[in-house]
Amino acid sequence: MVEPRLGRRRRIDLHAGLRPRVDEVTAALVRVGEAEKAAQTTINTALAKLRSRAIDGRQFADVVEHEVLPPWRTVQSSVATLSGGDDRADVVVKIQTYIALRTEGWRLLAQAVRTGDAGTMKKASETQRAALAILKGAAPAGSDASQPHDRAAVPH
Repeated sequence: MVEPRLGRRRRIDLHAGLRPRVDEVTAALVRVGEAEKAAQTTINTALAKLRSRAIDGRQFADVVEHEVLPPWRTVQSSVATLSGGDDRADVVVKIQTYIALRTEGWRLLAQAVRTGDAGTMKKASETQRAALAILKGAAPAGSDASQPHDRAAVPH
């Protein structure tokens, strides 16, 4: 079959029509990566304070609930309406699922540390592991977003 020849302008128009979806997904991955780094920095700082007894479980939970979750939920809202088109829909779903699991995992972490509930802590850790497993399949190779350093899953 012979492909129709498209003029240079028509080829550029076709590529330009595809570019926003790809850039939107890439931008979402960048936003998630930045939010992840900020959340992990905040959680790890609070975790170090908790371990050194500079703060108690209630204060740690407050940090997670007031400093980590609100900005994370903002990213979650921005990604909720993301459309990657047919070619990137699977990546978009993985990003959305990752964010939802991460949100729930951190919420459960705060609850577990606040109440000292080992069962909730176990569920928080399991939820975080599920989130990290999803992310590894969603991010492009070499993307920093695919390598979050989650040391806050189980405080000691």
